Amino acid sequence: MKRQQATGQAWRPESRPAASGRPCPPPAAGISQGQGLRGGRTFIVLCQRHSDKPINSSCHIPGREQPLFPLETEAISIPAAARPGPGVEELVLLEKLLGLPKGSKYGVQGDRKVPVLQTNNGPGLTGIMTIAAYLVKQAKKEQLLGSTAEEKALVQQWLEYRVTQVDGSSSKEDTRIILKDLNIHLEDKVYLAGNIFTLADILMYYGLHHVMVDLTVQEKEKYLNVSRWFNHIQHYPGVRQHLSNVVFIKNRLYTNAH
Repeated sequence: MKRQQATGQAWRPESRPAASGRPCPPPAAGISQGQGLRGGRTFIVLCQRHSDKPINSSCHIPGREQPLFPLETEAISIPAAARPGPGVEELVLLEKLLGLPKGSKYGVQGDRKVPVLQTNNGPGLTGIMTIAAYLVKQAKKEQLLGSTAEEKALVQQWLEYRVTQVDGSSSKEDTRIILKDLNIHLEDKVYLAGNIFTLADILMYYGLHHVMVDLTVQEKEKYLNVSRWFNHIQHYPGVRQHLSNVVFIKNRLYTNAH
């Protein structure tokens, strides 16, 4: 079979009947469909599964008489630049945490893989801060954005810090400065916005997870306030999900707790 060249866009099927006898619906414009990782390589599902078909249902491909079975047996390798950025993955985790139904259509924009959410009405929403706040409001959990004017301002401040500093970091020195900033801020606070758990804690936790995983025991102790906060957030119900648990020496974390 002659394969489509890897462009980062999902292959668009002809209007031939799928196993269910209905045409395979194409993905939304600009959105790679069924994209994921398996065995260390990226695959794109070539046709959307129908809700009334079992998980191994299949779709026809032009020039091939037999349908694919199962769907994932045929894959298109795509360049790393076309894969979803971490922001999309975090938004999917946030959706689950908030109890929202699955099915949101995400894409990425530009070299920095800025997440884009395709909405039913009007243009899509762009940027992790904008989309995250939208999801919180959709879930009717506005308390995660802060209750008082000061809390709302602090949530906004740390969300901006997450995007401008954490997402923009590219060196060990950048990481050191971020951990130092957070360590000073968290010296007398349980959460980033003070004494309430907010969206800022959730997105900062997701943004720093890969950093905290790689810290040595000595580094975790050096940034003790960050370690204490991070450990608290990773045990907050529903936040960590499938992410790895970062191990801390608890007697060190809470010896000097405020």
